[in-house]
Amino acid sequence: MIRFNNDYNHGAHPEILEALSAVNDNSFGGYGEDEWCKKAADLIRERVHCPDAAIHFFPGATQANFIVIASALSSVQSVIAADTGHINCHEAASVENTNHKIQTIPNTDGKITAAQIDAKLDAEREKKGQTPREGSFDTDDFFEAALRRSYSDSDTENKQP
Repeated sequence: MIRFNNDYNHGAHPEILEALSAVNDNSFGGYGEDEWCKKAADLIRERVHCPDAAIHFFPGATQANFIVIASALSSVQSVIAADTGHINCHEAASVENTNHKIQTIPNTDGKITAAQIDAKLDAEREKKGQTPREGSFDTDDFFEAALRRSYSDSDTENKQP
């Protein structure tokens, strides 16, 4: 089984360890200021076809989740995550610190489905309270984030509860 609950439950792939060993004796500037981050930013700009994009890196997923959720969600929106998702179990209430709620869905092998997300959205719309908008942005919950992006808001906005 692939475990999505955290990103530190396994060591690195042998090829990654080999690549790290090759540069292990090099010294680099601070995180985000080094040549590797510059190369990564350039690759991202190329992939998104936006050469002037401002790319910023965070030292960890918790910080990234905090910033993205605080800035992307309105005050009445929340995050949908698997009940075992890292953002729900290991983020030390960082999401709640932004006054957003994590709405959990029972998982199967660490995953949730588009149908589960749709049912959760419908149930929340009926309550007329917080409206979940995004799946987790956590790297550990990549499946969930990718699923939510592929199941865009435009698909659900046209459905009547």
